[in-house]
Amino acid sequence: MSSNPKNSFDDSGVEAEQEQPQEQPQHREPTDAELALLEAIMPIHEDFTPAQIDAARKALVITDAADTDAIEVLKFNRVHKKGDLHIRRPEQFCAAVQGSGTFRLLNEYSTHDFANCKQCREAGVKSPDTVAKIRAYEREQESERQFVLANPCQWDWADLTPETMEEFKNVVNPERKKNGFLPVGCSLPAEIGKRPSLVAAINYVVRTKEPVDWLELGDLAKEAAEYADLWHKWNKKAKAASAGLEEVE
Repeated sequence: MSSNPKNSFDDSGVEAEQEQPQEQPQHREPTDAELALLEAIMPIHEDFTPAQIDAARKALVITDAADTDAIEVLKFNRVHKKGDLHIRRPEQFCAAVQGSGTFRLLNEYSTHDFANCKQCREAGVKSPDTVAKIRAYEREQESERQFVLANPCQWDWADLTPETMEEFKNVVNPERKKNGFLPVGCSLPAEIGKRPSLVAAINYVVRTKEPVDWLELGDLAKEAAEYADLWHKWNKKAKAASAGLEEVE
């Protein structure tokens, strides 16, 4: 490393880029995240080279490990750095976030006083705290989506028949029923039908033939209701996304 103090902490990654051995990555199409980062770095471009795509991949591995957003880090650099420190190439950005193992650019971004920075505010640079909240929300949404996709047949909302109710009575745990309680609406199938989550719970018990008491049936009904809420939410989003695609086409 150069003894020149000016170059000893070059967070643009220029020095790190020069020190790293040059690899020859195989050609492949960039992922959506890689493409978004590459286009943020180089809005005007021809086809991205394998080296550029690989640099984006490595940079995203580092920023994802730090649970932050690569594009926000890039925006932060461009707001505060000029000249050689101003990132213009994917390889330069990759070297900058790694910083010869010091992660200097990431540390500067993570410890920056965003609350009192007019430049970042005007440029719309999101702080690490804001990014963390957005990512937590996105993970929660994805978890809900995966839950809905993974449990499409767990609940049966079909109307209850007299035969279903008779079979249900045989499945209810007789030893625990005495100390339990009868949920409102359980006395008549017609009243039960007004509570779809309870209908789904009873159908579930009849299908699985797992003995339950009334308290456990109430828990099952709650699970069914939560699933129904998630399903309707994601079904609505899917329809909205489909409508959006049709408009584009």
